Amino acid sequence: MGRAEDAIRSRLHPGQRLLTPVRAAPFEVAEIRPDALVLLLGASKARTVLRWELLEAALVWLDQRGWVEVGARFDGSREEPTLDGFIKRYISRAAANYITAVLVTVSLAEVDSGRPIRTRSIAARRL
Repeated sequence: MGRAEDAIRSRLHPGQRLLTPVRAAPFEVAEIRPDALVLLLGASKARTVLRWELLEAALVWLDQRGWVEVGARFDGSREEPTLDGFIKRYISRAAANYITAVLVTVSLAEVDSGRPIRTRSIAARRL
């Protein structure tokens, strides 16, 4: 079990509501499965599966950088060095805001709410 999975399993629970850092949009933890975290996103509660491999890789990617733009894009671009660009290597959904909120909630990341919204891992504070 990696750092992200361990922190999520110990601090989140199904039914828990979180808010995105950009627009304070609510979303919900649907399930914490053996292979993934499942979220319900947006007004339609779109079921989104975030495999542990994605969450662990995103955390390592953030660990290797200082502040990075969250960069939630709905156009499918893989623009880097935004978190959204990194995440789109794994899924085609605009999930960076939600993943950021999850990592902040479980104390693995922090947010700078200026414009553009930026995030960094707690471990990257030394950079």
